[in-house]
Amino acid sequence: MYIIIPENNTGISLELLIERNTFFKKAGLKTMAFVPSGKFRRGPLYEGLPTVESHRNVHILASAQELLYAGTDVILIGDSMASGEELEVLGKIKKGEWILPVLLYKEAKEKYEDFLFQEHTQRSDAAEDVIRSERMYKTGETAAFNTGIRTTGTVTIDNKHYGRYAGSLQIVKKDLPPDYRVNVLGFVCDNGLLTGKIKAGEKFTFYSV
Repeated sequence: MYIIIPENNTGISLELLIERNTFFKKAGLKTMAFVPSGKFRRGPLYEGLPTVESHRNVHILASAQELLYAGTDVILIGDSMASGEELEVLGKIKKGEWILPVLLYKEAKEKYEDFLFQEHTQRSDAAEDVIRSERMYKTGETAAFNTGIRTTGTVTIDNKHYGRYAGSLQIVKKDLPPDYRVNVLGFVCDNGLLTGKIKAGEKFTFYSV
């Protein structure tokens, strides 16, 4: 098990966590690590108590899943309390299935909510720049709207101007310029922790924040 660090900038790196997890597992031991609560932070600093520094101000879904990715067996909440919503969403996590916290534009949520919040699978021919879902939006015409800059973590859907690719859902893995053929729906709130880890054929779902 690892210590929890209340002081900002003093948590360990993910690389060190992986190194220590590997060491302890070779000795036949299970490991535990901490994520901070985003709702109830312990005083007197109120800066969260993570094991890994990069998790300090990240949605609890993202930090918890990265701990599992790093080989951690048990995840604990470092702060004195967690919200009911945080406990509920942590209970949804399963190994091998990614849950991405996403913030959607109102128009996108109203139109594509049913489609977005299904189970998706990264295509087997995984692209370098984006995650591509095997599912495509098939209901009616995909009109063009909000065709802005696509920063890392942007969730997009190709609109009618992309012809046969209209309705293709993607998550951007690196900054890309605007494209009048691509609608921006919202953003994955993971500070880049999860999207780069989804491999070909792996399943992912969205969780609205």
